[in-house]
Amino acid sequence: MEMLDILNPDGTDAGYTADKSEAHAKGLWHRVAHIWIIDSENNVVLQRRSKNKENHPDIYDISVAGHISAGESPVGGALREAEEETGIIFSEINFIPIGKYSSSYTLFDGLYINNEWVYLYVLYTDILVEDFIPQPSEVDHFINLPIAELSNWIVTGKEDCICDPKSFEMLNDYLLNK
Repeated sequence: MEMLDILNPDGTDAGYTADKSEAHAKGLWHRVAHIWIIDSENNVVLQRRSKNKENHPDIYDISVAGHISAGESPVGGALREAEEETGIIFSEINFIPIGKYSSSYTLFDGLYINNEWVYLYVLYTDILVEDFIPQPSEVDHFINLPIAELSNWIVTGKEDCICDPKSFEMLNDYLLNK
């Protein structure tokens, strides 16, 4: 059972925790960490989600994403999720926070309500995606993609990619202004 800190809609702490499944059944606001991994050639790393995932199976998504557990800091959650999904131990100092935003959507005719505050990070690495060890229950495999190609995927609504346009916009802003 994964416990989450529950938030008010404005992102402030509501003062209690709930199980992840309860949070999604009731539409309770909670925190997630999303990480854009950039390789040494300035390509974006994408994950192909496991075919066994409940939500959005077998499609491309941001490099790493996951829930921030109760009592965990956003960067701590990002670090844990990155290690779990890639099999690589990264250093917390390599996670560059680039923003925070709210995201809300429903799936399965309203049975799954996703109300999240997304903490967005960039992580640069020289480690090749071929050396990542995907967590089979979460990730099928990883790919490198030039930013321009990912931009085209998002603009055209590529059907097997669910990268959040807001997240990609924040990544582009960061890269243009760094």
